Amino acid sequence: MPRYYHHATFHHQSRFMRKVRLVLLFLSIIIVLIGVGIWVDSFNAQQDASTPSIPSQEISSNFAPPFEIFRTPYFQFQADTRWQLIQSETTANRFVYHSVRESLVEHLLTITVNDSASSPEATRVLPVALGDGNRLLPAQVSKHCRQGQPAGSSLRPTEITMLGVRFRCNPGDTKYTVVVGLVGRSVPFQLTRLDGSTATYTILYQDVTATPDEKQIQKIMSSFQTR
Repeated sequence: MPRYYHHATFHHQSRFMRKVRLVLLFLSIIIVLIGVGIWVDSFNAQQDASTPSIPSQEISSNFAPPFEIFRTPYFQFQADTRWQLIQSETTANRFVYHSVRESLVEHLLTITVNDSASSPEATRVLPVALGDGNRLLPAQVSKHCRQGQPAGSSLRPTEITMLGVRFRCNPGDTKYTVVVGLVGRSVPFQLTRLDGSTATYTILYQDVTATPDEKQIQKIMSSFQTR
């Protein structure tokens, strides 16, 4: 009985050792293959690094500025490319511009020249001062003009003075309508042209977006020049 047990034990040990050798041999082969793969990748990377790359061709393109200069015989100004002159509403002395996004009008600008009777109603005023070269220096747009009237005043349109500009206020209107005025003067106001003559300008702006602000009219007035 003891001899049989000893033989069985030895037989199992031999089978176990053969399995261990096979496993070790398999692992060794895998390690060698991984090492060969790493060496091949490293060799290829060195070859690629030493090979000159093909020079890229120079690509030339014309850069279109994101703004446009609008010119008339009386003035010029700069605005982004969404603005356009509305020919059907423009006359010899009245110029209408719209800013359009996806077929929707967001901003409107009307500039009337040499019409002293033109005094449009507005809810706000943008005071401007004269800078070098007869440029306009815009300040900030006022609050709603009803805040410039005495308490209990009528909601009927009336002339008031806000931020140094006299204009016709419509206190009952809720639209964001801005008239541009020269500080110390009334709307409309006179400016000197390039030939030394003077012209009368009425500038009315309206923002019809959901959240109107002063950015568009300030940018336009910053580039406004007489001609």
